[in-house]
Amino acid sequence: MSKASPKVPRFAALYLAVQETSYPRNSRVRDFLESEFQARVTIAHLDRKPGYFRHFVQMLKAGLTGRRGRFDLVVLSEFSLPFALASWAIARWHGAIHVVDFFVGLHETHVEDRSSVDPRSPRALAYRTMDRFALRSADLLLADTLCRADRWRTGDTPIVSLPVGAPEWAHYQPPRDTRLPLRLLYYGNYIPLHGLPRLVTALDALREDVDFELTLIGTGDDREEVETMVRAGRLTSATTFIDRVDAASLVDVIADHDVVMGIFGASPKAASVIANKVWQGLVCGRPVVTRAGCGVSEILPIVGEQLILEDGTHESLLAGLRKAINRSGPANRSDLALAAHVRRGYENLAVVLEELLPEDRSDSKKRAN
Repeated sequence: MSKASPKVPRFAALYLAVQETSYPRNSRVRDFLESEFQARVTIAHLDRKPGYFRHFVQMLKAGLTGRRGRFDLVVLSEFSLPFALASWAIARWHGAIHVVDFFVGLHETHVEDRSSVDPRSPRALAYRTMDRFALRSADLLLADTLCRADRWRTGDTPIVSLPVGAPEWAHYQPPRDTRLPLRLLYYGNYIPLHGLPRLVTALDALREDVDFELTLIGTGDDREEVETMVRAGRLTSATTFIDRVDAASLVDVIADHDVVMGIFGASPKAASVIANKVWQGLVCGRPVVTRAGCGVSEILPIVGEQLILEDGTHESLLAGLRKAINRSGPANRSDLALAAHVRRGYENLAVVLEELLPEDRSDSKKRAN
């Protein structure tokens, strides 16, 4: 990432409602604030115990305890839109900039993507209301792809697309020996966004004339259905199910496979995102098969044929899998270009923050020290 101007003083930031500090999204943004702006970042953790109102009060206490005006920036973490009212109130109390990472919308997830909530129900209305408040209360919005930034754009509020990118552990891996058995990899949650039943159906058809081994890593609501489909078809003897793999070990897992699977859901959200596994597989030098959409089209000029897109039909997915198998090799090297693409997003964020933060931040230095 670029070096911030030495004229930019340090400032204090509160990163609110962080569910997991190791999650790549908030970890990367926090690292950026600390390294590029010399910011002192305070994290308000969201524990895993149930109780929305208890959490809400905890977030208010975390932000309002102590001297008024001690934060210049209040950032609402990804996956935490239900706490936008708390983060907005805290930001206003401190006279701080309210930043909302609109990484995942509530309505698009529960109503559009998972179909777990009736779109005419009070809960659906509540999700839509929370989304709207988060968008309209922000002084600065963050998204993860350009097309999602366009979707969430609200009036004159600046919105910056910060590509997810790959974590530090992900780096280029040489191709496997072609004399070894062909190995295909999927890892992630078994949720509708990822479309595992569609993938398994296509892989079962591929198994009819292509010999390969399949590794499926993860847990979730759709896993039982996927296991039943695997046992009922041609994939039984070729498939290994694994519950979890530590993030630090994923690079070795990817290196031990030839092709990485992305996401194959049918929702608008699935078409607009670039999943973690897509970034990681590409950076590690593996061909990646995933659903076509406005999200991945953003990086298609960078990675070229290393990224194989399917249009949502069985025939297209099956053809994409065949292409990926034939493209596994040393030509798949896009890690540096992808890193540059991510860096440009953070450079844009630096420009916007410099415009929003007051020029004279002598008090901010005291807050951060």
